[in-house]
Amino acid sequence: MESPLPKFHDNGNVQPPLIRRRRFCGMGHDQLVLLVIFLVVIEMLPTEKSNLGSDREALLELWKEVSGRTLLWNVSQQSPCDWAGVLCEKNRVVGLRLPGCSLTGEIPAGIIGNLTELRVLSLRMNALQGPLPPDLLQ
Repeated sequence: MESPLPKFHDNGNVQPPLIRRRRFCGMGHDQLVLLVIFLVVIEMLPTEKSNLGSDREALLELWKEVSGRTLLWNVSQQSPCDWAGVLCEKNRVVGLRLPGCSLTGEIPAGIIGNLTELRVLSLRMNALQGPLPPDLLQ
């Protein structure tokens, strides 16, 4: 029975077994590692400030058009993420929860649609009037 250890030659050198690395889409291991690191760094970069700025502007327009007892946002704060009922993720407004805030008025077109990352909108138990803005469905 042969030993699984490498055989020694007369000159004392050991021949290492040939190791083949798998290639992914034609990239070597080092290139693949660099690609993964690059993608992770890109994902961690903050989104543009103008995106949160445009979210803030849309919420300020809503604040001007709709009145209510608890829509007492401190608009001097630069980040709407600190305002009551505003939910943010990754520096973007993703939720607006204002149930039972005695909101009155009409939501004009072009405000809710400007909150491009909005996933949750709760305006129940308010006294809002008028049709739903068409951009709400986009």
